[in-house]
Amino acid sequence: MWENTGVSTLKDIIPTFDNIVVTNSWLTDCLKEEYPETEIYKVEHIASFPNFINNPEPNKFVYGYSGGFWDRKKVDNIIDAFNACKTENDYLKLHSRRFVNTPVMMNQLKEHIAQEPNNIILQHKTLDNEEYQSWWELLNCYVFLSAGESYSITPRQALLQGIPVILSKNTAHLDLKDIPGILWVESGDFSDAYYSGRPDDVGSIGMQYNPDMGQAIAQIKEVKKNYGYWKEEAQKAIPILKQQVDKANIKASWYSLLN
Repeated sequence: MWENTGVSTLKDIIPTFDNIVVTNSWLTDCLKEEYPETEIYKVEHIASFPNFINNPEPNKFVYGYSGGFWDRKKVDNIIDAFNACKTENDYLKLHSRRFVNTPVMMNQLKEHIAQEPNNIILQHKTLDNEEYQSWWELLNCYVFLSAGESYSITPRQALLQGIPVILSKNTAHLDLKDIPGILWVESGDFSDAYYSGRPDDVGSIGMQYNPDMGQAIAQIKEVKKNYGYWKEEAQKAIPILKQQVDKANIKASWYSLLN
């Protein structure tokens, strides 16, 4: 869950549970405020993460995004911010697995890219592990301007490879607020949110947190201008995140809750 008004729709369900486990502190606080009688716990999500440091090319600066292309992910904002300040040696790589996007979504994205397509590389393909590792290897910076998340795997994937991350400051991303290597983008504007499982449905499910475009552009410039500094900061994040996402530690958290 990631929209700011969706908690109230669960009013008939939440009280039927004795304990609820979620994957981010923001949602934990939202649920505790709305349902103070229910025990709410936050436990880190288990996922597979890379175990290598990337090696970008010295004569290019490559920004990247990997994920769904529905509205909440704000890929159009990433494209617009990149186009506002790109040079001939800057590139933006956009990747998504084939099965997560509808033809309507893909047509809208391609039309948006076509307005100013130079140095934008679109890959709509489900990659195997080796291909996906190669996709990450040449990135200088990962850009994730999502308007809301319940847990963010790809920013953690980037930081665990020593890649600086430009990240929207909302929902589950707030659990990373003390992690080095992140260039934050405020999310003060709101708009209707739509369920990602039905991305072409017109029904709103609440409000989402939209990124500040001026800050997004400024951070895209900043990470390139001071890349050595941000690369060092991202590498500082590796041991911190390794501890957080360690499966043994997560299992221990579950064991503690169950007992």
